[in-house]
Amino acid sequence: MDTIAQSKPAEEPPQKPHENQQSSQLPRRKRLNWKGFFIGILIVILIEIVAVNALKSDGKPPKAQVNPASSQDAKTYTNTKYGFSLIIPRAMKVSFNENINASNKFGIQSVDLATFYEGKLAEAGGYTGYAFNITIFPEKGNESWITLEKSPSDTVSHTTIAGQTVTKLSGLAGIRMGPIKHNGYIYQFETINNSETPKSVKVITQILSTFKFSNNLQTGNFIWNVRANTLSPSLEKEIKTAFAIYKLPAKEVNTTNHLSIDEITSSSESANFATAGLTVRNQDNSILPTDGIEYYLQKTNSQWHIITGGDPDFCQKVKVFPKDLIDETSYYNYYGCPK
Repeated sequence: MDTIAQSKPAEEPPQKPHENQQSSQLPRRKRLNWKGFFIGILIVILIEIVAVNALKSDGKPPKAQVNPASSQDAKTYTNTKYGFSLIIPRAMKVSFNENINASNKFGIQSVDLATFYEGKLAEAGGYTGYAFNITIFPEKGNESWITLEKSPSDTVSHTTIAGQTVTKLSGLAGIRMGPIKHNGYIYQFETINNSETPKSVKVITQILSTFKFSNNLQTGNFIWNVRANTLSPSLEKEIKTAFAIYKLPAKEVNTTNHLSIDEITSSSESANFATAGLTVRNQDNSILPTDGIEYYLQKTNSQWHIITGGDPDFCQKVKVFPKDLIDETSYYNYYGCPK
């Protein structure tokens, strides 16, 4: 019997017992419930859509955005020593280690390493999440190391980092990119995990596409209080870079006092010598009573180097400075240099 109940017309005479029961049901078979029919089809379609999506996700939560620059769940990492920044996922951690190969007498010298990683250390090496290194070393003395060594299995392509077109090697050792030369330093980029999926390569490439250098370099432990327009923009940037990478002696490091660069003197824009007059200030930038400190700067091999009284050969180095840049009282009395 049909389970859909229908009301009978009032004027319809009662059926006789000998009438064919099947003939009375024929009209009912022609009256389909179209509303219920379409609802049933819709339910089947929805079930199939849910099932297909469940198979695609495989029960895993959705992964983070591929492009961290377009995601709200991102942060900016800035390296004040070298004046670069990049946008990374908020879950990504960073470690920065200086002069990691101090004992290495052969090969690349004075390497600094910035490591970016997600997850934890994996048993097979590397990390459980995205991970890559930025390696930085002085250009001078390392010229023979600035080309990426290609292995037979590597695929060569090119990409853009900090507005420069760089070589990209993809192979069994992961992805390596570079080199970039900037302000006397060489930068190279490489993935850490041995096996990279197309997705991880895309994510790391997108992160490195946000890498850029800042025009306003920090000066490390020093406060830059030099009057504007004292130096040309290029010379000011060079001297700021020298102070940014200068290793401040431990005896001069103080949590409450700061060394302030108040004056820079150079004999000429093309000169290779300059002096920096420094004072000691509080954290609020107020000057503390002091006779001041004088640092000497010499430009060699296209880089400015800071010379201080703590250098063993300080007196010998400063002898070559122009007389108008030497404070003779400090030179002979404070530093104890022979006349």
